[in-house]
Amino acid sequence: MTGIGPRERNEGNGTDDRAVSEVIAFVLVFAIIIGSVGILYMTGFQSMTDFQEGEQMRNAERAMSALGENLNDIQRNSGIQERSGELSLRGGTVSTTDGGTELNISVLEDNVTLGSVTYQQDSSLIAYEGGGVFRGVEGEPDQSVVLDRPRLTCNTESKTAVISLINISSDGDERSIGGDDTVEVTIVENKTEVNTESVEDVNITVADDSSSYRNGWSRALNQSGWEWDDDNDTGTCDDAETVTVRIVEAKVEF
Repeated sequence: MTGIGPRERNEGNGTDDRAVSEVIAFVLVFAIIIGSVGILYMTGFQSMTDFQEGEQMRNAERAMSALGENLNDIQRNSGIQERSGELSLRGGTVSTTDGGTELNISVLEDNVTLGSVTYQQDSSLIAYEGGGVFRGVEGEPDQSVVLDRPRLTCNTESKTAVISLINISSDGDERSIGGDDTVEVTIVENKTEVNTESVEDVNITVADDSSSYRNGWSRALNQSGWEWDDDNDTGTCDDAETVTVRIVEAKVEF
């Protein structure tokens, strides 16, 4: 007769090892999943942030270009002395200043220091200056580009040059406003000076360290028919027999 008693434990059959292996595998898989989710979250979040900031600046470019188009009416039409436009801040800051790019125009006795209307978001800048629109990076003038060129025409066929600029003057009352609201920007003409001369050629020099948009100005001149000299920061209109310089001084309010 066979008795029924306690079974002996079979040592070394691998059951415990398999259990430990399964736990380790589970922990590793779980760690990989959590790590992957974390990496995707961080990189995805940064990509979304970069995309949002880039789109915001592109919107600001379009808004400033539209604003500049409105404000330039006082330059194009002598019968218009005031124009307004809107600019959505979207967390940025808009400001006016007298101290912008300084231009030496060879047919004028004094340099022209252009004021500007500038939209800033972090270190990115978009400025309405001289009747043009420029984009730049704070403290990096060589990274700037021109979005809308000022009226700087060099026509070698007709042997004429036209320099027409809007000079923003705040009369010492520089303004700045930030937030998320939409701001109405109004430009009012103070005076206009026109000077026409007979010349052999005419030069426009961007004064050293005066401009946050030096590279933008060089491109604007080059694209308008001027021969640009990088060494001297000077644009030249060769063989021009007549040059007309028109400076519209205006004040901006918002």
